Amino acid sequence: MRKIKKEEGAAWAAPFSYTIDVDKNFHIDIMRIRIILFLFLYDSFGGGLMTRNAEQILEIVNNSQEHLSAEQIYLRLKETNRGAAMATVYNNLSYLYKEGFIRKISVEGYPDRYDTMRRHEHLVCRRCGKLSDIRLDDLTEALQKQVGVEMLSYDLKIGYLCEECMKEDCMKIESFKYK
Repeated sequence: MRKIKKEEGAAWAAPFSYTIDVDKNFHIDIMRIRIILFLFLYDSFGGGLMTRNAEQILEIVNNSQEHLSAEQIYLRLKETNRGAAMATVYNNLSYLYKEGFIRKISVEGYPDRYDTMRRHEHLVCRRCGKLSDIRLDDLTEALQKQVGVEMLSYDLKIGYLCEECMKEDCMKIESFKYK
């Protein structure tokens, strides 16, 4: 004999849970099954499913032609999601980086910037911190032979002086010569 009855659920859950009586001694609480399933999925996906905010932030990073800081990402997110908070951006960037969805580029003296996972390297101006993408041949095999361990990835940043900073240096040198 099967009966389905509707019961009020917990305030944090769906408004009702359903209990199915299968014979008289066997009860299945659908809400409990939903909670167990959620916890299983949460654990199976490395700590959580991607939230709407995380999806929006990932889309912002992947569609950008720049290397955005958390603050720049926050400002772009606010255009479509007025309720977003800066803490939301930091937490989601941390999650996306940890899970391998985005790259974090750290340059001393500048805020971290975020980039796509598309394989490429970076030129980093030592003076102003400007980041430029460059494409080199894949160095994985050569590096792996040299380090002697199985590599997951590598991140190559080449330091240089950008054109603007070089011009500024030349102007300083010229002005110093004529004093």
